Amino acid sequence: MKVLHLNDHLASKGGIETYLLSVIPQLAQQGIHSKVVFASGDPTLVSDSEEVPSLGSPRIADRKVARKALKSIISELQPDIVHLHNVQNVGAISACLDAVPCIVTAHDYRYFCPASSFYFRGTKEICNRKCNAGCFVETAKKRCMSPRPLNGWRQYSRVMWMSKHIHRFKRVIAPSEGASSRLVAAGLPASQISVVPYFCPMEPLDEPRPIPTQRQILFLGRLSENKGWKYFVEALGKLPASIQGKMVGNITPENRTEVMSWADKNGCAARLTLAPWASRSEIVEHYRQASVVVFPSIWDETLGIVGLESLACGVPVVASDVGGVREWLIEGETGRLVPIKNADAIAKAVAELIDSPEVLDQMGTMGQRLIREKFQASVHLEALVRTYGDAAHGQIEAPIGDDLANKMFTEGQLQ
Repeated sequence: MKVLHLNDHLASKGGIETYLLSVIPQLAQQGIHSKVVFASGDPTLVSDSEEVPSLGSPRIADRKVARKALKSIISELQPDIVHLHNVQNVGAISACLDAVPCIVTAHDYRYFCPASSFYFRGTKEICNRKCNAGCFVETAKKRCMSPRPLNGWRQYSRVMWMSKHIHRFKRVIAPSEGASSRLVAAGLPASQISVVPYFCPMEPLDEPRPIPTQRQILFLGRLSENKGWKYFVEALGKLPASIQGKMVGNITPENRTEVMSWADKNGCAARLTLAPWASRSEIVEHYRQASVVVFPSIWDETLGIVGLESLACGVPVVASDVGGVREWLIEGETGRLVPIKNADAIAKAVAELIDSPEVLDQMGTMGQRLIREKFQASVHLEALVRTYGDAAHGQIEAPIGDDLANKMFTEGQLQ
């Protein structure tokens, strides 16, 4: 079987990219060949990959370019199935739907929400509405889509296009039951969804790592607002001065200044270390040095691979009770759940765990057991390969064709 993967980026950082780079070798062991088409990144990471810059652009002119490029790639490769990940360009998607059975994984909510996250940046709230023209009113009041009118329209048109064509996908994969519920609330029929949880990209350690002598809490992820990093820093400021904090992510000169300024306001700048994205081996070492991992996200996470990695290393997690988090954080067993946007609750939960080495060790053991039982690659691969097989034997919906597609893209229509 040959599978064509589409994703905006191909890199060794970021949750979706980590998943891709982990799953492709696993598929190869099942005799499945994977080719990745991407808009930007490092082609050396996957032996069969091809860069199509227009794939990452939502502009009308680039829709035509991407559609033509994907038609050519599909003609040459003759894939059995297309697996869509995170892509902006509906021209590329239309070319795939016209030619090959397709499935899509909802790594985030970009195909159902113009802002991709069901999250209001202005009010820091989770959005529970379905996408319609009222999104523009909500953007004006609460800030979710791009503030630039043209970009906001492009985001909205992507979702409206997908809403008219989502029935043409053989399956929509949700990484958790929580994500599945969110997709149903957005209007997707439950019968079209397959819940296939991510697998942990690292093998569980044989036993929990030794409890660190230096007490430390760790945040690992993008320094974007909806990841809740400010609440991590606030919580650190509320903890005793003997506890250190570390943040690992997309550190830049600009966000470093912002983070350290926030840490200074919360009285913990001297105790906070910032580190850039790390290699796999370096990430393991970051986990080993942590007493507790904090996952303070404030949007509906589809699952949270950072949590899986932490448990695999035997490190308990204090996490926001959002999205699919409850599927790996069992309250009182693998960590502690806290309300979103609540630095006091984070600090209290951390303090209760960090002062009890026995509890840390016990939770670490239970976390590793959970990863072995529920989030191993073999469990994920079995479900994914079965989904591929079912989809590959399905019929292609009537293609829209180049003439109609190009007319739609040129006129900016949403059909």
